[in-house]
Amino acid sequence: MEDIPREVALALASLGQAIVINQRPHLGAHPGLGRMLASQLATVDADAKILLSHGTRRAGGNEPVEAVAEQLGAVAAYWSVKPTLEEQLLALADAGHKQIAILPYFLFSGGITDALRQSVSSLQERFSKVQLSLCNPIGVSSQLADLVVDLIQD
Repeated sequence: MEDIPREVALALASLGQAIVINQRPHLGAHPGLGRMLASQLATVDADAKILLSHGTRRAGGNEPVEAVAEQLGAVAAYWSVKPTLEEQLLALADAGHKQIAILPYFLFSGGITDALRQSVSSLQERFSKVQLSLCNPIGVSSQLADLVVDLIQD
């Protein structure tokens, strides 16, 4: 909302007419993303799902994540703000869920997903009566490429 437009403005000020930059909507704004994630979750046996995003303190900034989570029949959890993964796991376990899928809402593996893997391993020990299934991040696929192309063409 602020960082990318600011960087685009700096690039345009620096490069002038040498380049055209056309900022497009973020991937999370594409309605097909939820369908793509749903197909990924369909391969996991779970009676509850968590969509885990980085999260933001910006007012309204987590609404797109909440919308995708709702589309997936999942609850949203965040790495950097509340509700956290641990808080959502506790709520779902207290509600009687025994198999919980955790879908990282990140494009690719990296530092946060590595830390998430360690965190889920630790949480699995705490929630020993619940089976936690950590899915892969979104990753490279032809479906993802189609969504990106669709955003560019709009």
